[in-house]
Amino acid sequence: MRSSLFPFILAALALHVAKVNSAFTFGKHDHSHSSYGGSCGIHPTQIASTEEHFQKHKGNRLSDSHNTDYAWATIAINFHIVGSNQTVLDIIGRDERIEAQMKVLDEAYAPARIQWKLANVTRTINETWWAKTGEGLFDEDPTRPLDANPSEREMKESLSARDSSVLDVFVVDLVPGPSLGGYVRTLPGWYADDPKHELERDQVDGVILNWNALPLHPQPSAAEIFTGKVLVHEVGHWMGLLHTFGHGHEAPGSCEGPGDYVDDTPTQAYATHGQLTAKTLEQCIPQDSCPDIPGLDSINNYMDYAPEVCQHEFTPGQIWRLRALLDLYRQIPAY
Repeated sequence: MRSSLFPFILAALALHVAKVNSAFTFGKHDHSHSSYGGSCGIHPTQIASTEEHFQKHKGNRLSDSHNTDYAWATIAINFHIVGSNQTVLDIIGRDERIEAQMKVLDEAYAPARIQWKLANVTRTINETWWAKTGEGLFDEDPTRPLDANPSEREMKESLSARDSSVLDVFVVDLVPGPSLGGYVRTLPGWYADDPKHELERDQVDGVILNWNALPLHPQPSAAEIFTGKVLVHEVGHWMGLLHTFGHGHEAPGSCEGPGDYVDDTPTQAYATHGQLTAKTLEQCIPQDSCPDIPGLDSINNYMDYAPEVCQHEFTPGQIWRLRALLDLYRQIPAY
């Protein structure tokens, strides 16, 4: 039987969703989930250092981007649903939402020969973890993940699988606001950079996901916006992929720099902002933020920011890169 508080809590969540609908837009100078133009909270200096480590250690076996005969890989995933009370847990973490999200992940990563296995779903009542995760995200020193939000670190240490090859997804409210779909704290190469980083992995690794971003949202207006692609995007970062825009060392707005280190994603200065009202794939019209360089912006790419109806692909170069990164840093063989 549903709690008598159910309609009141659903109404409160509906108010939160109204903020989602009004806030989930990107202005000309609001290009990413974070204020520093990195990968959903990842600082450009971290991008440079982890790329240097990848190039140095990938070896001959992972150097041939033309070898696409990948072995099928199965990656275990844990969903950790956190709520302020049991009724909130019942609303945000329904089994059918998890099942729908698993289907989206399988479809998105099948071209990379990756399939997902639901290992565990935990449901935890903790008001602090629910309400404080993400607090101070935009004010923290992004080069020091070990000094991150103590509530977030406590949650991860308590719930994570402590296994680099297992994906932990922490579903919470996210303090920075409903426009923040999710984030990862660091790229996988960061753990190999310093022995201390590996020792503290269980406080840093994993994906933080806004509860709104799961498919089958209880409010129809939000269900049209969020179809499960936010997690596809954040998992790309967990694997080591970068945004198709922003260009590594450069802030968003630049057509210079190394980009996402992938040859077949066109040079892109800004995240896709202009088509956020698209409701069908036919309405997903790409912009050209670097008109002096061949190629239109990657509006259909999971690693851009675009309406989820527009997103449906990783390029072959991205697939090679994510498989190589998983092989090197998460012990998930590419071949």
